[in-house]
Amino acid sequence: MTSLATQLQKRDKQLRFSAVDSLASTGKRPSLLFDADRAADIDKDSIFAIGSNGFLELIQKDMSLSVFKEALFSDRTKTWERLQETAEENKVLDAAISNFLIKLSPFASQQCSLKVLEWLIRQFRINEFNVSDLIECFLPFHDAPVFVLVVAILDLDRAPARWGFLKAIQKNKVPLTRTVLVQRCMEDRTLLRFVLEMVSRSTDASVSHRSLWAFLACLATEYFQKIPKVDENDILSVIDLVVILLNKNYHSELQTALLMIIGQLGTRTALSKQLADLLTEAIAANVRGQHGYHALLSLISLCQTQEVLEELSPKCMQQLTESSESAAHMSTASCAYNAERFLIALFLSSLKKSNENSLKFVYEIVEKGRLSSKAAFVLSTQCMKLATAVPRPPALLQLAKLIQNKYTEDFNRALNDALMEKNMDEFTDSLKNLVEGSILEPVGKNDMTLLSALRDSDPIVQVSALRSLNKLLESGSEVTLPKNVNLDKIVFDTLSGNNEEQIEQVLSLSFVLTRVKKTKLCLSVCGIMNGKFSKSAIRMHCVEVLTNLSFESGSPESNLMLQTLFGELLLSKEDRVVCASAWKLILQSESSMKGLLRNCEKSVKKLEDTVAKFKNDTLENEFFAVIDDLQVSLIKTISENVISSNKFEESVSLLLTLLEGPSIKSRIFSVLILTKIVSDLPSGKQIDLMKEIIPKFLVHLQGKPGIWNGKEDSQTFSPSLIHSITKSKRTKYDTVSQLTISWSLNVILSKFTATASNSTDYLVNLYKTLATNHTDAVYQQFVTILVMQHWKVDILRIFPAVISTQQDESQDILLFRTLGIVLAYVKASRSRKVDFQLLIPSLLVALLSANADIRKLAMACLSEIFAVYNSFEGDRNEVYGFNSIYGETTDNVQYLKLSFAKELVMQLIQSEGDILADESAIRQVLLSILSKTSDSKFEDSCLQFLVSNVLAISTVEGRIGLLTLLKGVPPKKLKALTALMDGDASSQSPEHVQQLELLLACFDVESMSLIKQKDLKFFDKYLSLISYSASSEIQMIALKGVTNSLFKRLDLRRQSALFDALLNLSVESTPEVVGQIIALMDKFTLTSELVLDQLASSMKGFTGEVDRPAKRVRDDSNENDSQASIPFRRLTVLIELLNRNGIVDQQSLVVRELFALLEMLINTQLANIPVPVEYLKQLVITGIEKLVVELKDKPQEPRDATVLQVDKVVQCIRGTENAQTINYCLNLLATITTINSRLVVTNIMPIFTFMGNSVLRHDDNYSFSIIHKILQTVIPPLIESHRDEGMFTGEGYLSVRNVIQIFCDAIFHIPKHRRLRLFVLLIKTLGEEEFLVQTLSLCLLKLTEKSTSRTNAKDLQEFCQLLSMEFTVPVQLNAFLGLLRMIASLDEGTEQKMVDNSNPFDVASSARPVGSMEIVKNGVTAYIDEILTQKRFTKLGTTKSDEKTEKLQLNFLKIVLSLLGASQGNVVENYRSHYEAYLRNLHEILNKINGMLSLPVFLATALQLLQGDSATIRRQTLQITTERISSMILPLHTGNRLAFAKLVNSIVEIVLSEGEDKEKIYALESLAASVNVLGDEDPSIYVSLMKDVIERGYTSHTKIKLATATFKCLRAICHKLGKQLIPILSNKFAMKLVSSTDYLTEMKEDGELEEKITSSKIEESIYAALHLYDELVIQVAGYVTVCVPKFVEFASIVRYDISVAKSKQSANSAAKFIENIAKNIPSRTLVPSLKKYIGTSPSTNALLVTEDLVTHKIQISPAPEVVGQHNELFTMLLGLFVAVSGLKSKEVRENAVTAFLEFSMKLNETVFRPLFLRLLAWSSEIDVVDAKARKTLFYQVIDILLGKLKAIFTPYFGYLVDGIITHLKKYADESVSVQDDELWQYLISSSYKFFLHGNLSSIGTDNSANLAKAIMMQMDVGSEEEGYLNRMMRYIIPCIGQLAVAGTEPLWKVLNAQTLQRMKNDQAEIRCAAVLLLCEFYTKIGEEYLVLLPETVPAISELMEDDDENVQKYCQKLLGIIQNHLGEDLNTYF
Repeated sequence: MTSLATQLQKRDKQLRFSAVDSLASTGKRPSLLFDADRAADIDKDSIFAIGSNGFLELIQKDMSLSVFKEALFSDRTKTWERLQETAEENKVLDAAISNFLIKLSPFASQQCSLKVLEWLIRQFRINEFNVSDLIECFLPFHDAPVFVLVVAILDLDRAPARWGFLKAIQKNKVPLTRTVLVQRCMEDRTLLRFVLEMVSRSTDASVSHRSLWAFLACLATEYFQKIPKVDENDILSVIDLVVILLNKNYHSELQTALLMIIGQLGTRTALSKQLADLLTEAIAANVRGQHGYHALLSLISLCQTQEVLEELSPKCMQQLTESSESAAHMSTASCAYNAERFLIALFLSSLKKSNENSLKFVYEIVEKGRLSSKAAFVLSTQCMKLATAVPRPPALLQLAKLIQNKYTEDFNRALNDALMEKNMDEFTDSLKNLVEGSILEPVGKNDMTLLSALRDSDPIVQVSALRSLNKLLESGSEVTLPKNVNLDKIVFDTLSGNNEEQIEQVLSLSFVLTRVKKTKLCLSVCGIMNGKFSKSAIRMHCVEVLTNLSFESGSPESNLMLQTLFGELLLSKEDRVVCASAWKLILQSESSMKGLLRNCEKSVKKLEDTVAKFKNDTLENEFFAVIDDLQVSLIKTISENVISSNKFEESVSLLLTLLEGPSIKSRIFSVLILTKIVSDLPSGKQIDLMKEIIPKFLVHLQGKPGIWNGKEDSQTFSPSLIHSITKSKRTKYDTVSQLTISWSLNVILSKFTATASNSTDYLVNLYKTLATNHTDAVYQQFVTILVMQHWKVDILRIFPAVISTQQDESQDILLFRTLGIVLAYVKASRSRKVDFQLLIPSLLVALLSANADIRKLAMACLSEIFAVYNSFEGDRNEVYGFNSIYGETTDNVQYLKLSFAKELVMQLIQSEGDILADESAIRQVLLSILSKTSDSKFEDSCLQFLVSNVLAISTVEGRIGLLTLLKGVPPKKLKALTALMDGDASSQSPEHVQQLELLLACFDVESMSLIKQKDLKFFDKYLSLISYSASSEIQMIALKGVTNSLFKRLDLRRQSALFDALLNLSVESTPEVVGQIIALMDKFTLTSELVLDQLASSMKGFTGEVDRPAKRVRDDSNENDSQASIPFRRLTVLIELLNRNGIVDQQSLVVRELFALLEMLINTQLANIPVPVEYLKQLVITGIEKLVVELKDKPQEPRDATVLQVDKVVQCIRGTENAQTINYCLNLLATITTINSRLVVTNIMPIFTFMGNSVLRHDDNYSFSIIHKILQTVIPPLIESHRDEGMFTGEGYLSVRNVIQIFCDAIFHIPKHRRLRLFVLLIKTLGEEEFLVQTLSLCLLKLTEKSTSRTNAKDLQEFCQLLSMEFTVPVQLNAFLGLLRMIASLDEGTEQKMVDNSNPFDVASSARPVGSMEIVKNGVTAYIDEILTQKRFTKLGTTKSDEKTEKLQLNFLKIVLSLLGASQGNVVENYRSHYEAYLRNLHEILNKINGMLSLPVFLATALQLLQGDSATIRRQTLQITTERISSMILPLHTGNRLAFAKLVNSIVEIVLSEGEDKEKIYALESLAASVNVLGDEDPSIYVSLMKDVIERGYTSHTKIKLATATFKCLRAICHKLGKQLIPILSNKFAMKLVSSTDYLTEMKEDGELEEKITSSKIEESIYAALHLYDELVIQVAGYVTVCVPKFVEFASIVRYDISVAKSKQSANSAAKFIENIAKNIPSRTLVPSLKKYIGTSPSTNALLVTEDLVTHKIQISPAPEVVGQHNELFTMLLGLFVAVSGLKSKEVRENAVTAFLEFSMKLNETVFRPLFLRLLAWSSEIDVVDAKARKTLFYQVIDILLGKLKAIFTPYFGYLVDGIITHLKKYADESVSVQDDELWQYLISSSYKFFLHGNLSSIGTDNSANLAKAIMMQMDVGSEEEGYLNRMMRYIIPCIGQLAVAGTEPLWKVLNAQTLQRMKNDQAEIRCAAVLLLCEFYTKIGEEYLVLLPETVPAISELMEDDDENVQKYCQKLLGIIQNHLGEDLNTYF
C-alpha cells in the first residue's frame, strides 16, 4: 500500500499529462493528418520529414518564416525532450512557437500548414503546452473543418478557462459557428479583447492576415448587434485597442474592419462626449491616403448616430482641414450618403470664426458635394452670422453666392427668417450686401424675397415678381433660379389663363424672349392667336413675339409660326388693325415669308391708311369695297411673286405647309393664292401643281359641308367669296374655309386645259381619287366637271384602268361607281349601234370580285350590252374604243365576230345565278363556255380574243385578272402568252411576279407538248427562269414546276443541264431558293453516270492549290474569288446530296472516284477556299460509307482493296487533327469491316493508336458510338484471326494486349462518366474470361508510372473496382486469381514464369527500377481486398456455392497462402512501406476469403494452417479464427462441432506451448471467443486451461499484453462456466489468481515500466483484471470472500489512479465492481473482512472505496438483517470513523458519515440509542490524539441527522447541550479563531436545526438560557478576522433568530438587551452584526417583537448618525422592516 504522501505525489505527477497522454498511452497519438492509431505507427523521423516538406512549401509562400528553421525544424530539434528542459529553455521555445504560429495563421487552412503542425505536435506537444497560441492561429477559421480537427487534439484542461467552451466541439465534432462564438463573447467579454490582441500581435509581426481582419470585423459587428445593451464597460474593453490599431495605419483592409467596429458601436449606444471626440480624432487622422474615403464614411456614420457630436473637436477639425483630400472625400460622400448631421457639425465647427482657410474648405465641399435642405439652411444661417464681422472675409461673399446659386430655397428660408428679426438694422444691411442683385433680393413692402414671390400661389404676386425679375435682368444682374422654380411654368400658366391683362403684361416682358423656352413660347403665343382672344393689344404683342423668334427652316415650330403669322395677313374687318400691324412687322423682319410678300408695300400702305380712315363702322360699305380690292390685289401680287420666282418649288412648298397648319385663316389665304397660281400657269405646268395641291384640298374638304354653289364659277376670284371672307368673324372661319376650297376646286378643274401628254392618265387617277374617298355630293360635282369638260365621248376608257387597279375593300366603291357610269353610258348608246365587246374582258374581271353588289352590277352591264346586240339588225357600226381603249396596243386585239360576241355574252348571262352566288364561279363558267360548244371556231375565236386582250393590255395589273380567268385552259392554246415570259423576268415588282406565277400556272411543265424532244424552246426559257439570279421570287416560282417525275423523263443530256442549273443555283442564290432546291434535289433519283459526270466537272475546278489572283488584283475585284470558289461549293452540295440520296447503280465506281477525291484532299495543299477542307473530307468519308452500306446488298459489285481503299482512310486519320474527321473515318472502317474484315484487321494497330490519341478523349455521344461500333466490328475478326483450334496464341495475346494497352494509356483522358461503359464493352467484346485480368493488370500497372499523380492513382483504383463489379462473381474470382498468379510469378524463377507472354508485370518489372513492382503488388492486393468487401462476395460464406466457385475459392486461398509464405525476401528500403502495405492487404484478403468459405471448409483449413510451420500464418489464422467464431450461428452441426473441438484443442496447445508470446495472445483471444461455442459441450477443456494458465503465471506475466489477454480469456470462461469452476477454486487458488495483479499494481505505483510497455497497456490490463474479478464475484462470490481486501485496493487503483481522461470510465467500472461485491458477498463474511481491513490503515483512496462498499451494502440489506448485525456493523463503522477522523480529506469523512447515516436509517430507537451514546462517548474521549477530529466528525453526524430526521432526532439534543455550551464558551473565553473551523460551524448549525425542528422545553430553561448566552457570545468571537460579517450572517444571526422564534418574550428581552449592548460596541463590524440581528428578529417574529421597540429606538437613533456607512445603511434597512410592521413613518422620531 502507498502512503498518502505518495498518493498525492502521484496525483501531482499525473496532472502533468493531459488527455493526449492518455491517447498516447493507449497506443494512439494526436495527429492532424492521420487517425490516432495510424499516427502511433509512424515514427518521429517520418513526421519530421513531413513537417520539413511542409515548411519548405510555406517558405515559398512567405520567406519571413525561414527564420524559424533553426529553432523548430533543424535536425537538433529531433532530440529535444520538452519535459527534460529547464523552465527558461521552455520559455524561449514557447516564444518561438508563438511567433511562428502568428506568422503561420494566414496559411493555417492549407495542407502545408497541417504538415508543419504535425511535427510541432509530435515533437513539442504544442497541443498541450501552447493551446492558446494554437487556438489563436486557427480561430479565424473557426467554421472550417480544420478547426474541429485542431480542437479535437487540444488539452483544454491546462488551457485558460476562456477556452473551456471548446470541449463541446471535442465531443460533438461540429465546427464552431459564429453565432456560438458571439454568444460566448457575450458571456466572456475578454474573448473579444483577445481577438483584438491577436490582431495587434499579428500587425506587430508584420503579418498580412486578411482572414483575421475579416473575422474581427464580422465577430465584433455581430457581437455589438446581438448584445442586448452596450454599456460603457463593453466599449472600454475594446476601444483602447481599436484606437491603437487604427493609429498604426497598417493596412487598408484592417482599417476598414476597425472602422466597421466603430460604426457598429456608434449605432448601438450613446457615447460620452469625451469618448466620441477620441474616436472622431482617431478617424480623422486616417482621412487621407488610399483608405481615406472609408475613414470619412466611418466618421460620418459616427456623427450621424451620436447626438452628442453637435460640433467636432478642434483637433478633429484641424486634422480634416490639413488633409488635402478630405474636402474631396466629403463632397463625394455627401452625394452618395446621408451626411446631414456630420455636415452640420462640420459647418458649426468650422464657421465659428471668420477664418479664411475654413471658408475655403467649406466652399470646396459645397461646390462639389450635395447638401440636405437642413444642412444648407444651417450653413446659410452661419454665413449670415459671419456677415457682421469686421472686416468681412472676401471668401464669405463667394461662399454665400455659391449657396444662393445651389441651394437658393434654403438660403431664401434662412434669409426670410433673418428679415423677420426685430431691431436688427445693422444685421439686415449686412444681409442685403450678401443678396444684392440676386434672386433673393427683397421686393415689395413686406420685404418678401423675389424667390418667395415667384413661388407664391397668387397669380398677381407672380406677375409682379416677373416684372421685378425683368427689371433685375435688364439691369445686367446675373440671376440663377433654383431648379424648383419653374419660370417657364409661371409664364405659360399665365399665358394659358383667362386674364387678358396678365397675359398682356407677360407678353410685354423682354426676358420672355431670352429666358423662356422658345418652343413652348411659340406654342403658347400661336395658341393665343389661334384662340378666342380678340383684344388687339394681345394679338399685337403676339405678332411682335413671333416675329422675333427664329427656328430652323422646316421645323415644326417654324411651320407653326409661319402658319399663324400668315393667317394674320388675311384681311378681315374684325382683325384689320392687327392685320395692318402684322403686315408691317413681317415686312420689317427677316422672316422666311418675306420673299413671298415682296412688292406688297403699296398695298400695305393703302391698308394702313384705310384702317386709319375707317376707325369706326359708320362707312362700312366703302370700307368693304376698299378692303376687298386690297385682298384681291395682295393675292395677285403674291401669286405673281411665286410664279416669277426662281424658287418656285420652294415657294409652293411653303404655301402647302401654310395650308396644313392649324390656322384656318392661313389655310384660306394659301388656298386663294394657290388657286390664282394654278390659273395663271401655262397648261404644261398646271398638271404638276394640281397633282400636289388637289389631294391636300380634298383632305380638308372630305366629309365636311360647304360645297360651293356660287354662280361665279368661271371667275378667278368670286366677289361674293372675297366679301364673305372680309366680313366674316373668327368663329365662322371654318365654314368659310370649306367654301373657299370648294370654290377653288371648281375653278381649277374648269380652267384646266387637258392638252398635256400625261393629262389623260392624271385625270383617270384624279377620277379614282374622287370616286374612292369622297361623299356623293363631292363626287357628283367634280366628276360632272371631268366628264362634261374633259372626257365626253371617251368616258369608258377609264373602265379598263379601274379594273386594273389592285382590288381590295377600299377600292370596291371605285369599281362600283365606275360600273354605274358604264351601265349608264351603254344604256344611252343603244341607238348608236356600237359594239361594246372590248368592255367584256374588263367585265369578266369584275365578275371575280368578292363583292356581290359589284358582280350584280357587272352582270347588269353585260345584260345591257346583250340588249344592244339584240338591237342590231345588220352589222355593227363600230367597235367601241377600237383605237383607244387600251391605248397604242388596242390595234393588236383580235376582235370577235358580232355573232360570237353576242353568243359569248348570252352564255354568260345564262349563268348569272351561279356567278352572283359564288365569286369563283366565273372561271368555271368561262371554261365551260369555251369547251362545251361543238363549234371550234367559236372556242378558238373566244380564246384568241381573250389572249389578244391580255397581250394588248399595257399594264401588268390589267393582265393579272384575265390570266386568272385563263387558268385551266390547255397550255397548247396559250402558246402566244409565252412572249410575256421574256419581259417578266426583267422586273421584280410584286405585280410582275404575280403575273409570272399565273403564266407558269397556265403552262404545266410536265404535261406541255413543248417539253418534247423536238421542241426545247419552252424548256430553255424555263431553265433561264430557274437560272435568273436577279429575282429569288421568280426562281422560287419557276422551281415549283420541277419534280422527280419530270426529272426521270428527261434524257441524260437534259438531266445534266437541269441538274447543272440547280447546282449552280444552290451555290449562288438566296437561302430561301437554296432551301427549295435542296428539298427538290433530295427527291431526285440519282444514277452513277450522272454523279460521276458532275464529280468530274466539279473536280476540274481545282487540280492542286487553287489559283488565286494577285493581291492588288484581288483588291480591285472580288468577282474572280467568287468564280473560283464555285467548283468547291458545287462539289460540297453534290456530295451532301449524295450523302442524303445515294445512287441506284454501280456504287463501286462512285466509291473509287470518291476515294480519289479523298486522296486529292489529303495530299493537296488547298488554301483560301470557301469550304473547309476538313468538312469536305468528312462529306467524302460519309458519302463513301453510305455507298459501302448499299454495297452490302449487291454481292455482284466488286469490294476488294481497289474499291475499299482502307489505306487511304488510315492516311486520312494520320493526316488530320480534327476529331470529327477521325470519328467519320473510324465509322467508315467499321462499316468496311462488315463486308471485308480482312482489309481492316491488317491495319488494326494504326487504327487503335489513333483512337487512343484522339477519339477516346472526346466527351460526346457520337464519338462513343463510333468506338462502340469499331469494337463490335473490328475486334471479333481480330480475335478469330489469332485462334488456333479454339486456343488463343501467344502472338494473339500480345496483339490484343497492345490494343488494351492503348485504352489503358488513354484512361485518364477518357471522360470519367464514359470510362466504365467503354472498358466493359471492350472486355466483353474481347472475352471476359480471358481478358478481364489483362485489362485490370494493365490499369493497375499504371500505379508505378511517375506520371500518375495521387489523384489519378485514387481514381484508377476506384475505376478498377467499378469495372470488376460489372462482371459475375466467378469471372471476378478468376480475374483475381490471374492477378495474384502474375504477382507470384514475379517472385519465382524465370523457368516458372508464364511462357505465353500473358503477364504484363514481367515486362514492366524489367523496365522499371528494382523494387518498384512493390507498388504494383500493393495496388493489386488493395484492389482485390476492396472488391472482396462487396455483398456479392461476403454472402458466399452463407450460401451454397457451385462447384466451380468453390474450386475458385480454394485456389484463391492457396495462392494467398503461397504469397504469404513467400513474402520473406529482402525489400528495397524506398519501397518498404509499399511492401508492408502489400502484406497487410494479403492478410485482409485472407480474412475475406475465409469469410467466403463454408464452415466445414473453414474449420479444416484453419486446423491445417495452425499445424503449419509459419508463425506468421498461424497468427493470422488465429485472428481469422477469432473473427469467424464470433460470427458462428449456434448450435453447430455434430460434424462441425467435432471439427471445432479439434481446432480448439490445437489452439490450447499453442497457448501452453513454448512459442512466441504474441502467438499466445492471439490464441487466448480465439479461446475466449470459442468458449461460447464449445463451453457447454466440453467445459473440461476450459477448466483445465484456466488452471494451467494461472499455474504458469500468465496473469502476472511481464508481457502486459499476454497478461491482459489471459484476464480476458479467463473472464469469458468464468462468464460461460460459472459454478462449474468451483472444483478448482480453493482459497489459496483464489488468492493466487487475485494476487497476480500485484505485479501490475506495483508497476503502476513505482513507474518501473519496460521500455516497450506504456501506461495505457497497464491500465488496459487492470481493466481486464477488474472485469475478471467482477465476473468471479458474480459467479462464485462465496469462494472469493478472502479476496475482498485485494478487491478494495484494486478498485481504488482503477477508480482513482487511472489517468484523468478515463476518470469517468474508471469510476463507473469501479462503482459497478463495488456494487457487485456488496450485492453478491453476504454480510456475515463481508463485514468481518472489511473490519479487519479497515484496521490496517488503508490509503485514502482505499477508504473511499471501502466507504462506498459499506454504504451500498447497508442500502441493499434489509432492516432486520442490519439490526441483527448492528454490533458488528457499528464496530466496523466506528473503526471507519477512527480511520478517517485524522484525515484532511473532507470527502472521505463525508462518505463515512453517509455510511453511518444509512446505518442509522435501518435501526429502531431501541437499538439506536445505546449506539448513539457509544458514539458520543467515543467522541468525548480526551486522551486521544485526534480528539478534536472526533468531535468534528461527531457533530457533523449530528448536523446531518438533525437535518434529515428533524423532530425525530431533537430529543437526543439534550445529551449534547452541555457539550455544545462548553465548546462555545471555550471559543468565547479563549478567543480561539473560528475562521474555517469546522467544529464551530457544526456546533452552530446543529443548534440552529434544533431550534428549527425542536422544542426548548426539551432541554430545560437553564440550558436554554445558557445556550442562548453562549451563542450570543459568539458575536464577539473573531470580529477582527476576515469574513466576520459574512460568518455572522451565515451562522450566528440565523441561529439566534431561530432561537428567538422558538423562545418567548422573556427570552426576547434577554436577547434584545444583549443585542443593544453590542450595538454600542467600538467595532463597526459588531455593530453591523447587531443591527442585522435586530432585522432578523423583526423579520422572523414580526409585529409581536414591536413590544421591545421603545427599548430599541434610542440605540437605533444613535446608530443613524454612526461614522460607518454600513451601519447607517443597515439601520435604514431595519427602520424599513419596522415601518412595515408598525404602519407609520419612524423618520419623524429621529
